[in-house]
Amino acid sequence: IMPSLVGSEMCIRDSINVVAFEDDTDVTIKPLNGIETALVTLNKGQTHRFTSTQFAIIDANKAIYTAGRRGSGGDTSKANVTFNPTAWAGKTFSFNAIRNNPQQLHVFAIEETTIEVWQGATLLSSATILANAGTTMSWSQYGSYQVVSSGTVLAYHISGGGSTVVDPKPLLPSATELIGVPSRSARITTDLDGTNYNFWRSNSAIDSGSLDKSSSVTMTPGVATNFFQEPSVLISSDKGISLASFADANGGCAAPFLPTNLM
Repeated sequence: IMPSLVGSEMCIRDSINVVAFEDDTDVTIKPLNGIETALVTLNKGQTHRFTSTQFAIIDANKAIYTAGRRGSGGDTSKANVTFNPTAWAGKTFSFNAIRNNPQQLHVFAIEETTIEVWQGATLLSSATILANAGTTMSWSQYGSYQVVSSGTVLAYHISGGGSTVVDPKPLLPSATELIGVPSRSARITTDLDGTNYNFWRSNSAIDSGSLDKSSSVTMTPGVATNFFQEPSVLISSDKGISLASFADANGGCAAPFLPTNLM
């Protein structure tokens, strides 16, 4: 995880924790349009709980990890939210949503940008964002989406609203090689029509196919039947793709596969 992290939206009443990887880690917090202030100094393995407003920037002189929860009520009504490292910034993203409208895309602009969300040939939402500012884009159609930005942004997607939110996930820039461990299913999305892909499982099984940007491909289960105990998967493609795993029966969470160039 890169030292500089930008938070997606958090409810002020929900808990957020930061953990340090090394001794003498100085952590600061800067609210949107606010002044950076010292938050805490931590040693290796120590954590600190705090509250944050939307798009606050958490920074440190050494590596940290920051995550919290959004929503209220029981555990299945709340989302585990990880802060986006600045290394995850990009200009093109794709992803899929299967449940709980509205769809919410939280975007933080590293530089001034115009951003659009497409579903195939249909424009769902657009916005202009100043540098070091954020916005939330929303729509209510399920399916696959493409995010196109003129400038570099960090993006985070959550399905649902009010007290119940599901499938929280940072959006990682589209890439041509990704790696991860699926739950019982994972969905591949693409930036462009006519995308060809191949994937290899750690149990030596292989597969291939193609997809268009208005659709998605669901990876079928491998050998295991338990959640997140499938064989790991490496996938490559000839155009930019994204891949997210969905917890299908034991909760409402999703997890993105990691582009290998960000490992």
